This record gives sequence, C-alpha cells and structure tokens, in this order.
Amino acid sequence: MTSNVDNSNDPQYQPQWDRYTKTLVTLVLLVAGVYALTLLAPVFQLLTIAFVVAFLMYGPARFITRWTPIPWAAAIGLLYMLLIIFTVLLVLLASPALVRAVNSLGSSAERAYFSLQREMLNYQYEDGVIEVLGTPLDLNPIVVPVRNFVLGARLTQGVDDAIVGMPPSEIVPIDLRQVLDGALNIAGSLTGTLTSAIGGVVGFLSTLLLAIFISALILIDLPNNRATLEKWIPRAYQREVRLLIQRIVYVWNGFFRGQVSIGILVGIVTYIQLKVMGITNAEILAVITGLISLIPTIGGIIALFPLGAVPLLQGSTVLTDISNLGVAVLVVLVSLIINQIIWNIIAPKILGDALELPLPFIIVGVFIGAALGGVLGAFLVAPAMGTIRILVVYALNKLAGRDPFPEPEPTPEPAKQPAPPQQVAAANAG
Repeated sequence: MTSNVDNSNDPQYQPQWDRYTKTLVTLVLLVAGVYALTLLAPVFQLLTIAFVVAFLMYGPARFITRWTPIPWAAAIGLLYMLLIIFTVLLVLLASPALVRAVNSLGSSAERAYFSLQREMLNYQYEDGVIEVLGTPLDLNPIVVPVRNFVLGARLTQGVDDAIVGMPPSEIVPIDLRQVLDGALNIAGSLTGTLTSAIGGVVGFLSTLLLAIFISALILIDLPNNRATLEKWIPRAYQREVRLLIQRIVYVWNGFFRGQVSIGILVGIVTYIQLKVMGITNAEILAVITGLISLIPTIGGIIALFPLGAVPLLQGSTVLTDISNLGVAVLVVLVSLIINQIIWNIIAPKILGDALELPLPFIIVGVFIGAALGGVLGAFLVAPAMGTIRILVVYALNKLAGRDPFPEPEPTPEPAKQPAPPQQVAAANAG
C-alpha cells in the first residue's frame, strides 16, 4: 500500500540529487548565466556604474543608521539628496571656469597657428638639414608637407618669396579651390566632432542619472536581498560565503579609498607645481590630472599629455625667458618625477595589500579593461582582478579539500549607541 504522507516538513527528510543531475543542472546554470550576460551587454556599463555608486554609498548609509536614529530608507534618501545637490553645485561652479579655459586654449591655439605660419613663411630648404653627431639629417620630407599644409590657406605674395632656394619638385602651387574645399572639410569635421562630443556628454549624464536612481533602489532593497540570500545558502556554507564576501569588500574598499586618496594628492601637488611654474588654468589642469590619475598605474602617464599641451600653447607667466616648448618639457619632466615619487613611495603605503597583484598583471589588465570597457573598464579592472584572485584561491582550496579560511573569524565589535538625552544634558550641566 502506497503511503500518501507528506514528508517535506520532516527534519530528517533530506532529498538529494545524484551526481548526474547535479552536473546537468550546473551546466544548464552556466549556459543560462552566459546567455544572461549577453543579454545584459547593452546595459552593462549602466549596471556597473549603478553597483559602484551603491557600493560607495553603502558605507555612509550604514554609518548614519548605526549612530543615529534615522532608518535605513531615510538615510538613503538623505545621502542621495546631498549627492544631487553637490553635483549641481559642482557643475554650476565649474562650468564658467571650464568655459574660460576652453576659450583661452582656443585663442592660444590660434596664436600658435599664426606663429607657425610666420615660421613657415621664413623657412628655407637648407633649414631642414641638421647635423646629429656630425651626420647630416634631412628633415624636409617631414617639414615640407607640414609647410605646404600650413601655408595652403595663406594666399599672400610672400609665399612665392619664401620658397626661394627649395627644389622645384618640392614646390606645391596653391589652388584656391583646394584650399576652400579643405576649409569646408575641416569645418564639417569640427562640427561633427563637436556634435558627437555634446551627444556623448548628454548620453553619459543620462546614463549617470539613471545609474544613480538604480543604485538607490538597490540600496533600499538591500536588507531584503540579504535575508533572501541567507535563506538560499546552506548553513554549512554560510561561514565561508560570509568570509568570502568580506575579503571581496576589503579589496574594493581598499582600492576606492586608495585611488581616491592618490587622485586627490596628485591633483593638489599638480596645482602647486603649475602655480609655481606660472602655468595658466592650473585649477582645471589639476582636476583633470587628478581624475586621470584614478586609472591605476598608467593614469599618471596619460595625464602628462594635457599637462604638456597647455604650456606648449600658452607658455608661462614666470619662466618668460624659456620658449613654450622648453616650458612644456620642463613641466612634463617635473610632473613625471612627482608621479614616480607618489606611485613608488606613497601609493604602496596608501593601497596597502588590498589587491595583492603583481604590477605587470595590473598594467596588462588596465589595457584589456580599456579595450573592453573604455575608461570605466580601465578604472575598475584592478579591483575586478583582485576579486577574481580571491575566487580562484577559494576554488583551488576547495578542490584540494582544504579550508579556504583556516584563520579564526574575528569577533565583530558591538556598535556604540548614542548617549541618552538626559545623560548628555547632565554632562553639559556638570
């Protein structure tokens, strides 16, 4: 006789799948996960920014709810309101300075172009032949095309006089139609570039606002998600999962804390350097340099390009006896020395052992991250690699039958509660 008794609530009832079923379900889950990642590819950047913002806002929100009577949802709302106010004020304060800097750079570029035209008008063919260690080096194959391009839009009588001494084969007659076509093409390219840049900025701001909204929803629902996740994890694995998450959070916390500290330090030192050397727009350059320095390892090298471009166009208000090229080279050299000191002496002490990755791995990872995810990929690839390292070490220990976390789990410190109002009033009265 068949029993119809339901044993689902029996504590001794523990149905198990056989090895074949477990393997099949694991493969199905892997295939479904890969397919889900392909579906999420168009919004991967959006989700990445949302999770990063949620991660950064979790610490302050936890601090507020731990030390104040404000509930979790209200703390999230307060933090995001402050974030929006700060962002709006930053845009309002930075926009005029940024516009002035762009206009100043545009005027400097125009003056530099006219100066280059004057230099090319006085250029002679023999000026392109220089001696290097007693050996003549002909630079005319490089200089002459540049000269023809620069003087193409300068329809003056002096052009015919300036080409005296040049071989006939190197003289290119000026065609007015060609010049006008070239000017129209350049104007069209600039218009297209400007339109693309504006569209890119608007698209990024839209993505950022949507990511901030999604991150707020993630944080608000985080307590419910944590309780659900604890129900899914078997009791025997809860300790390992808890310690695994703690180590991953330690990597990301250490990375963000270290990189932001380094970026701020680089920005402050760069501002002082540029002010001392008399470089204009020092504030904008310092902010740009600090932001670029957030990219691990190679950010300081990339930041050298804007640092060299501005003094090359505008020169210095202090080093007036040095040419613009000399000032640019000097600024780059000083900045390079400062970056070496920061990244080799100060940065290791700030970052500590959060990542525990060899430097060549980080450099290669930054290039791979930049190729796959642009600036965001280059910035986040280091903590992602640190997370992968932790997961691989955990998996290897489990495959070898070892405890991946043999050290005892630290006992959490009890949270300090704020003093009652009566006690505070008595202390103030005393």
